[in-house]
Amino acid sequence: MQTEVYTLDIGHCKERKYNYEDHLEELLKQEISLAMQKNGLRVKLLYNKDIRTQKLDDLVSRFRSSYNNTYTALYTPLLWPEGKAFSMTQNIGEPVIMLGEKTGADIFVLLHYVQMIKTNGARTCDFLMSALGCSVSNVDNIFMSIGIVEAKSGRILWTNATPQAQPFSSSIFSSRDKSEIGNFYSVINMLLSPL
Repeated sequence: MQTEVYTLDIGHCKERKYNYEDHLEELLKQEISLAMQKNGLRVKLLYNKDIRTQKLDDLVSRFRSSYNNTYTALYTPLLWPEGKAFSMTQNIGEPVIMLGEKTGADIFVLLHYVQMIKTNGARTCDFLMSALGCSVSNVDNIFMSIGIVEAKSGRILWTNATPQAQPFSSSIFSSRDKSEIGNFYSVINMLLSPL
């Protein structure tokens, strides 16, 4: 699971919010587990602590890197012709197979979540620019993707992605906001619905 949360200030400088990422990562893990179980799959989470104690850091890092490179190649043209889209076979290879052998997993589910939250100064600047007739977006940007990879072969079985135009939470510092869970649940189920 990759979770990235940034604030974007008036000068378009990004600042990463690591503490909030940890909070969202736990919520996402809970919701993805529930959604996968609802689809009839048994889920075992691989926590960072387990990765370190089982000395899987290198394999997980190589797996993520290979998956990200392959994912980028899959989505380079945003829309493929339907026939070609269904006939694609992408393989991550050795890192997945080795990780599958060490963990006993049949499939791996990867979730990537990126959220860009504008500060009040950036929102004010956008408002003023739009008042002057410029076209700007005053909403936060969110992107979430899910990928399913077969452990025995390293083949990407399925991916789906969805950009969102509104924030999942009412405030970046609202760590107990129940709406986050509800929004994660609906977006994850929407992503998994074609599965």
